[in-house]
Amino acid sequence: MITQEEAKLYLQITDTDKNTLIQELIDSATKAIQRYLRRTIKETTYTDEVYETDGQERDYYLSDFPVSTSNFSVEYDGDTYDSDDYVLNAASGKVHFYASPPKSYDDLKFTYTAGYSDVPYDIKMACNNLVQLMYRTRGEVGPAKSKKVGDISVTYDSASYKALQDDILESIEGYINFYSKR
Repeated sequence: MITQEEAKLYLQITDTDKNTLIQELIDSATKAIQRYLRRTIKETTYTDEVYETDGQERDYYLSDFPVSTSNFSVEYDGDTYDSDDYVLNAASGKVHFYASPPKSYDDLKFTYTAGYSDVPYDIKMACNNLVQLMYRTRGEVGPAKSKKVGDISVTYDSASYKALQDDILESIEGYINFYSKR
């Protein structure tokens, strides 16, 4: 989602002795974001299968989006569905069939590429902010830990850490996949 170089620039770190830690924090932040959004952000190839269609459903929501239309295909029982029989909303991952797939079709398969080849700026910033939060508070979050430097005192606790993390994730809630089965 972000590179080690991007995270180090954001953290204002120039040396290499913390590279392993920073990569672990990037991986952790990426997983947190993908779990929150219920989707993969980077471009990935998928195969979604629907078993036992009821013969009446005309709308299907793919596991991820936005969808690349260049390699999108729909098959039923091994035969390719003609693209004139459905419309794909690439931005939302919704596939609408003009006529319902026949009930006798046991296997409806969607093959496609979805996600972002260039991760949106606000998602990258959320990842950077999570990495920074984890980096700055490592070893400080627990029941209550304090630091005092001169006249300035800071107290970290699990609740304030969680609130900061929630604020960061909520900044990208517009990307949530509400149709995900994850």
